[in-house]
Amino acid sequence: MLAKDNDIITLRRNVRQSAEAKLSHGIVDVNTLVQEITRENQAAINRSTHEIELLQHQYAMKRINN
Repeated sequence: MLAKDNDIITLRRNVRQSAEAKLSHGIVDVNTLVQEITRENQAAINRSTHEIELLQHQYAMKRINN
């Protein structure tokens, strides 16, 4: 799941960078760029959440096995 999250973050970053370039050329407005930034940040938050959940499960297994 973390590998997929990394792929999603990379894709979102590429979309954001594309939106930045489009903004500089006047193709999109600032609102569109803010939406893409928000989506990229949400993807990073999702990855962090999944990483924390993985660590929680690992510690729970250690506690059960010890």
